[in-house]
Amino acid sequence: MHCEEPCPSPDSMRLRPYQQRVSLNLPATAAGLKQAEQEAKIIAAQLIQHTFDWRQYGVLEGRLRQMDLPQTLEAFEHYFFNQPHRVHASTRTTWQKAYAPYLRKLAAIAQAQPHLSLAEAIYAAVRSTPANSRSRQVCCTALGALAEFCT
Repeated sequence: MHCEEPCPSPDSMRLRPYQQRVSLNLPATAAGLKQAEQEAKIIAAQLIQHTFDWRQYGVLEGRLRQMDLPQTLEAFEHYFFNQPHRVHASTRTTWQKAYAPYLRKLAAIAQAQPHLSLAEAIYAAVRSTPANSRSRQVCCTALGALAEFCT
């Protein structure tokens, strides 16, 4: 099924709509096919009316994806400090100087624009830094690590 809005799904890192599969968990029988066709019509109507909601199809399953952003950032911080290779005193400085400022910026953008997906909020945070700058490079490193943690 091809969709225009509100795709992509909330857990996707893509910023633009693209064709996706929706798992209906139906049996591969004639009755299952008929039910899938009916569901496809319902989804198509919801997309046209801009009422489609991914949560009805279980794409947000998993503990981390059910967390709100502050909980996710807290989990990421815990993960960051508990990596086996992060035992040096410089780890705290790295977090405070290179990660925390951009994670705060991300949180502020997400709070000001709650309609944004995580990917869109990350993109907005990156775009808020000067192009071709060291701060953008550090921002991309920090937010890229967060994105990898969330996937």
